[in-house]
Amino acid sequence: MIDIGDRLTVAVGAEPERIGWVVRSVRTARESRMAAGLEAEAIDIGAFVIVGAGTDQRSLGELVRGNASISAHFQRDVTSSLSSPDATVVAEVTSRYDTYHHGLEHASQAEVIPADFLNRFCVIGAPDHCTERLCQLVELGLSHLAIVSGSRDIDASVRESSDHLIASEVLPAMRDVFA
Repeated sequence: MIDIGDRLTVAVGAEPERIGWVVRSVRTARESRMAAGLEAEAIDIGAFVIVGAGTDQRSLGELVRGNASISAHFQRDVTSSLSSPDATVVAEVTSRYDTYHHGLEHASQAEVIPADFLNRFCVIGAPDHCTERLCQLVELGLSHLAIVSGSRDIDASVRESSDHLIASEVLPAMRDVFA
């Protein structure tokens, strides 16, 4: 058997329903291979999650908006697994996607993302809220997280403040939970 990989990291947002769907899908595929008498090694499943920590919700939305547009664009081929409103957001992001402005807060594709989508699709809020949401995702069966912060064109002080809170409060609290 050729080893292709033993780790999968997906970019499906931070909603528990979506993460659960990924974990179930991977496990079902493995079980199907095993039932067919094929080798099926266990795969570590992780998620690419956009995180912004702080207390100013508007600033946090701005912080993650550009990177959220990238992840939303990644959903363009699986809109059938999204709610109708989320599929509409993804379609709008994709129709406006400008690779020259990839990952920028003020790109056309980023500006169409509503705040409620950002609040569900990303993990933004006070450090304890971020810790709780991230722990909830890990408990669904994730083995790792790739945490991504703010957009490239965001105010550096907002990004630095969020990064500091993630590094000094969120990650240590998660380590304590899973130690």
